[in-house]
Amino acid sequence: MTIHTALVAVQSPTLRNLVSGSMEEARTGEVIWEDVGEETFALFAQFVYTGDYTPPSHVLETSETGQSLPGGAVDDRSEGEGIQGRYEIHAPDAYALSLQQRIGTDVLLGSSSPPIPRRTTVTRDGKRSQIQPVSPWTMPRTPPPPPVSAFQSRTYPLQTPPIQVSPRPNASPYEDYTPVFLGHARLYVFADKYDVESLKASVLNKLQRTLSIFVPFESRCGDIVELIRYVYGNTPTRQGGVDALRELVSRYVAFEATGVAKSEACLELVEEDGSFARDLTMLLLLRFTERELCGRLEPSWIG
Repeated sequence: MTIHTALVAVQSPTLRNLVSGSMEEARTGEVIWEDVGEETFALFAQFVYTGDYTPPSHVLETSETGQSLPGGAVDDRSEGEGIQGRYEIHAPDAYALSLQQRIGTDVLLGSSSPPIPRRTTVTRDGKRSQIQPVSPWTMPRTPPPPPVSAFQSRTYPLQTPPIQVSPRPNASPYEDYTPVFLGHARLYVFADKYDVESLKASVLNKLQRTLSIFVPFESRCGDIVELIRYVYGNTPTRQGGVDALRELVSRYVAFEATGVAKSEACLELVEEDGSFARDLTMLLLLRFTERELCGRLEPSWIG
């Protein structure tokens, strides 16, 4: 695959030395990355030219015939088409809570609304009229936004505004998101190796958004575990802190997908990888501490 040298050189000092310095690759105009897959390089090339990238698609698990889903349901969706409206997030009625704070608990718990005072006005012809103010109990209510978790509230600032392509939420336990997760992770590992900070930030931002809307079906816990296994097997253990991608995936398990932490696959990974076990334990302790202190603690051990 061919890519313009000038565009590669501006991504990081490491890449600039590689393609424009005194190294052999700069002289021959050819770089061989044996540890970088074609798909990862294609994503890097897309980022170089557009400032953004499109991750790989999920895989739909089918029966042996390849014609129907387990249970006999036929998958008649076209490429990229999702199933929407199947899940709802229920949150406390913030409107009622705000009224309760303003006018007291007894009013909301009573069987009738408090009286709304009328205002009398006199018109030019001497006639009196009473104006009924709009009651807050008859005003249309705007549904409150769903509560934001400690994982969803974590931000990864981007150096350049990307072409915002919203991630697609999974709609079925038969959708394998392992290719999606690993596509992000492999690109991060490449960007970390060659110090492409803007690409690292983009990957963290996209993966965090994807995980925030991912439904961790019981049969899909393995997708998350494979992501964690790859991340901890291909990112360095940093002195005095934790790699940002490691922190992201372990924070997801600790704050957002506790069901994954209880899965057999995750428990096996905890036994296999001491680094992941340590990071997950620290974040679980942080979660309980933040709950006690109303979120006033900020982790100082994360690099």
